[in-house]
Amino acid sequence: MFKKIQAILGGIMLLYVFFTFISAEIQLKYHARYTVAYFSEKKNREWYFYYYVNGVRYESWTRDCSLNKNERYYVKFSSINPDYVYFYCEPTVPAGFHVIPSEGWDFLP
Repeated sequence: MFKKIQAILGGIMLLYVFFTFISAEIQLKYHARYTVAYFSEKKNREWYFYYYVNGVRYESWTRDCSLNKNERYYVKFSSINPDYVYFYCEPTVPAGFHVIPSEGWDFLP
């Protein structure tokens, strides 16, 4: 009986992880917006960054590239759940670029 319960709980957890990942991918594909991210800190191999959507600060991290604290970067986020984010290592945001809509852009500028 205990093994049956473990198997059921394991299956439920697997489905949850699978659908959470799929949900993030679908939202980033069909509900994408773009904004600017800023370097926050480096911990171990993770580079932390933050970005704002409608005045709310969100934080995430990447291992895909090294960040420079003096650079700004583009991120793609889900308009449904802005915690779902994809970080662009390149191109960086030009220094003279200052107008960033609070809800983000429809397309990468």
